[in-house]
Amino acid sequence: MLSLERAGVYNIGGLTSRPKYHIAQGAFVGDVGWLNERGTFYYCFNVFHPPDHPIQRETLPPNFCAFDPPLSTGDVRTIPNYFPPGTILCSEGIQQTWISTSPFFLHRKVEFIANAREGAVLILPNGATREELVNPSSIHEYVKDHAVSWYQFFNGESDDTAETPTPNSAL
Repeated sequence: MLSLERAGVYNIGGLTSRPKYHIAQGAFVGDVGWLNERGTFYYCFNVFHPPDHPIQRETLPPNFCAFDPPLSTGDVRTIPNYFPPGTILCSEGIQQTWISTSPFFLHRKVEFIANAREGAVLILPNGATREELVNPSSIHEYVKDHAVSWYQFFNGESDDTAETPTPNSAL
């Protein structure tokens, strides 16, 4: 699974249940969701935005409150070209070999050999930028205070439940 590369989320599922704002803008620092067995991230809500923000789904955990104080621009580090254009990420068991290294991306050729039953390849023709919290420990207490109720909510411990149960340790 590409999510094991620990470099972000590449496959975001639940297109019909995600808010239009989230579909248009993509993943954000503070998104909470769960990973299925194939590594697809299912967006549930964002901890850094209030319940009435366009990024939020209509259904939120009971007593949901956004992280306080709100993030400032100095709280998030942006790393442009974290993956340069033309980067190829392969899951374990996939071997890549460059056959042609033309300076023009569309004319490059690469061969993939799968040594595993399943695998995944992600090609980033335009590269990718990474965003991360400068001090992730600043949200630890908030997460400790709320994670159990989020987990219970997404597993049916509430009157208003998510569509699919969340696997253990996937939230």
